[in-house]
Amino acid sequence: MTAILNGIISRVRRSLADRRFGDDAALLMRFAECRDPEAFEILVGRHAQLVWGVCRRNLANHADREDVFQATFLALVRQIRRLDAARPLAPWLHTVAMRAARKAVRRAARRRTHP
Repeated sequence: MTAILNGIISRVRRSLADRRFGDDAALLMRFAECRDPEAFEILVGRHAQLVWGVCRRNLANHADREDVFQATFLALVRQIRRLDAARPLAPWLHTVAMRAARKAVRRAARRRTHP
């Protein structure tokens, strides 16, 4: 029980600490304009659980999960100037992760049928 409470307290502290940097829109702008690594790190921290959850639910292979996780945030870096900062980031990341996971599943199926 103590471990669970410590985990919750830790997440709340982290959440409060990174809120001082603003919402996702402000962080996206900071990263797009200045390539501020801290802004990107906070964005990844905020959304890592969401993206990893998509990877975990859709991919059996751990290496494929890691690849899709990284590909999702790489897509964010590449597309950052095209994103509408007024729209929520989480649905966009979810969609990108789902598409990347589907591609990974198709690649894995091809590897099994065509060694």
